[in-house]
Amino acid sequence: MFRRDGTPASELFSGSMVAADWRSTGEIVPAENSLRMKLAGKTEHERDLYLYGKDWVSSADTVPYLKTVTVKVWDFKSGKSGEKITKTYSVQVHEAIADEIVTIFNEIYNDPEQFPIYEVGGFRAGSDTYMHERGLAFDINANVNLMVKGSEIVGNYWAPVGVPESEWVVQSGTPPAGGDPYSVPINGSVVRILKRYGWCWGGDSKVGTAWDGTPSHWQTVVDFMHFSVCCDDAH
Repeated sequence: MFRRDGTPASELFSGSMVAADWRSTGEIVPAENSLRMKLAGKTEHERDLYLYGKDWVSSADTVPYLKTVTVKVWDFKSGKSGEKITKTYSVQVHEAIADEIVTIFNEIYNDPEQFPIYEVGGFRAGSDTYMHERGLAFDINANVNLMVKGSEIVGNYWAPVGVPESEWVVQSGTPPAGGDPYSVPINGSVVRILKRYGWCWGGDSKVGTAWDGTPSHWQTVVDFMHFSVCCDDAH
């Protein structure tokens, strides 16, 4: 796996390159009624009681609190260019963020960018993605917004339109000339809107801090498809 400028995967998170190349701009200022604001200042035990009625152990504890929501998105009618049409997707999330998810996707849909989305994934039982198991995360356009976690790689590449080709991250496949419109832009509407609600983007090398004020785990993981509430130190 490599960047188009020849940087090997082992150096993706080294030194100043991380701060210069991977962090999106803009501070996280959560909306007043967002779940992150409701949980701010609480211990892990207090958060679990609020969300699950007990200390969370596994995805089985999430299941009683799951809710399926329908979100409206833009997508291309065919291929990766030309006319865009409205599509809807069903996503399973924790009931505490169900309304927030719908609001967020409505804002993304109504933004002039009309970012195209062909896939949205939410709750995943038994996965190693802690926030997905809790129903507090979702992925967008996974195959073209890859995740790199040590030797584990999911997806083909990240090659957003408007980002120099030398900055693309390619594991396999060939991105379209000029970039893939389905790759999440660093400062596009999706990242901007999610951050306004206190969500974290896995494309940031370091997204704020964990709940206890320690550095976030995103220093050693990059996951362009991934958005999670809470900015916890778990993935």
